[in-house]
Amino acid sequence: MKVFKKKRLKLPRAGAVERMILRDFGQAMHQRYLREMRIGREIPAKIRAVTLARMHHQNRQNIVYYPDIRNFQIVLDPNRSLPVKKFLDMFRGMIDQEELDAAHHALTNYRIEFYRTLEDWVHVYDDENVHTCMSGVDTVRCYVHPENKLALAALYAPGGNRVIARTIVNTEEYWYVRLFGDSMLVAKLQELGYNRLSTPPREFKMYAFCANEYAGDKVVFPYFDFPYNSIIHHPETYNPETQLLEISVS
Repeated sequence: MKVFKKKRLKLPRAGAVERMILRDFGQAMHQRYLREMRIGREIPAKIRAVTLARMHHQNRQNIVYYPDIRNFQIVLDPNRSLPVKKFLDMFRGMIDQEELDAAHHALTNYRIEFYRTLEDWVHVYDDENVHTCMSGVDTVRCYVHPENKLALAALYAPGGNRVIARTIVNTEEYWYVRLFGDSMLVAKLQELGYNRLSTPPREFKMYAFCANEYAGDKVVFPYFDFPYNSIIHHPETYNPETQLLEISVS
């Protein structure tokens, strides 16, 4: 049923596909079809009726889909993947161009926000949609000192209000550190001129509101998403007036 390759064939309605699956493959496959349709609801209904497509759960720059009913029958998850534009291109001549353009915009219109206030940082880290060891941890407030020139970059899917990716960025030197979540955030940051750093700059300094919290001889301070052994904190150097905590880079 590779109807998207037959340019002169009209796309079947979702109801027709549903009835065919129920008739030929039984109730279990019909329930699976309904589940796939719910998962892929971002995709235009005319396209989902044929391919049962949905956004890739790890890389939302791509769409995964079943190329035909046979693959849907024998493969648990969609076994084809294409970038959004290339996927939609398969339907040119079958669906109105305006509808395809609207679908492309809706599927790629990601929103990126840069947060600088303590409340916003804590709120984003509390979003369990992107879970890490720092999720819900109060010491995230250590990052937010204005002298650090840091912001939290958060990515939202089209029309969504859940964080799907985040990373810490330096808004003056235009670098970012480790990415958590969808790689689309990297593409968005690179479009804005940001580059990734895998190790701290030699002149790296950190100011902290909470550097006076100690656990033994170690300061309770996030490792800033660099490898643990890259940054050495020196609690004895903490200046309560300037709030500067000296560090060295190994």
